[in-house]
Formats: sequence, C-alpha cells, structure tokens
Amino acid sequence: MRKVTLLVICLWLGCAAMLAAQSEATTTDILFARYYVNLAEGLDFKGITVNSAGQVHLFDYGYNGRMPELDRNALTSDQLKTLYEPGKKLIAKVAPDKLQQMIALVPAVAVASISERVHEACDMGAYKSVAYLLDAQTTLYKEINLKTKGDWSSYNLAPEAAEIVEWLNSLKEN
Repeated sequence: MRKVTLLVICLWLGCAAMLAAQSEATTTDILFARYYVNLAEGLDFKGITVNSAGQVHLFDYGYNGRMPELDRNALTSDQLKTLYEPGKKLIAKVAPDKLQQMIALVPAVAVASISERVHEACDMGAYKSVAYLLDAQTTLYKEINLKTKGDWSSYNLAPEAAEIVEWLNSLKEN
C-alpha cells in the first residue's frame, strides 16, 4: 500500500511540475519589442522586449550575428523567443496594471492603417517599435508596426500606437 501511495504522490508531483512549466511558458510570451536593426555592413540587432509576465529583457546579437529568417506575420511563440534570445538579460519589471493598460491598446493598433513609407537616409538602419498580437485560432503571432524611423520611416496611425511607443521608450535599463 505504501508503494502505491508513494507512486501516486510522485505521479501527482510530476504532473504538477509539468503543468507549472507549461503555465510558465504560456505566461512569458513576448508582447512588445523596441529595437535597432542595421544590415548595411553586417547585422546589428539589439533592443528590448516585454513579455506577458511584465519582464523587460535586453537582447543583443552583437555585430555580425545571424538573425533567423522568419515570417513576421506568422510567428510561433518559440520562434518569437528564439528571435530575441541572443544576449538576453532581464533589466526591469513592468507593473501589472501598466502592462494590462498597454495590452488593452493593441487591438486598436492592429486594425489601424500605417502611414506612407518615407525614405529618409541610406545605411542608417531602423529603430522600430512593435507589438505582437496572438491569433487565437492559429496560435501564431503577428508583428504590428507601431513606429519605424530610419532608412524608411513609417508609423501606425492609431493614437494608441503613439502611447505604446512612448511607454516603450520610457523602459530603460536600471
């Protein structure tokens, strides 16, 4: 009887640990990013991400790193994490109420139009702020342009986009 009880307890603890791991994976999906990318003389790709747990991470590929080629309109959660993994370092935590306030703005920016792209420079790269929206049916994330400033500049026309960009710009390394 003791062996059966011990076996049941071990199985229960194993299932509980597995469920906790799955829960952690689903609560840390990347929701926002602000980054600089330049491919003029090699790859320069660095910035910050904000995940659904409110964690702000710094990432940096280092000069001449290799960025995975991904369809930014159909990203899995794992692909998103892989994209922003190099040099990942936790730098801050966002208050849950502020994070929820920013998340609530995403549906409006997801359906808004983007301004006309304007050529501003050559080999400058781009400073970009984006949000990621999950399609519940496909479980894929779509990258939503909030603002791009660089060789080619554009911005999301929804007023909510400017609010998210301002918030992303306020997230600095401590």
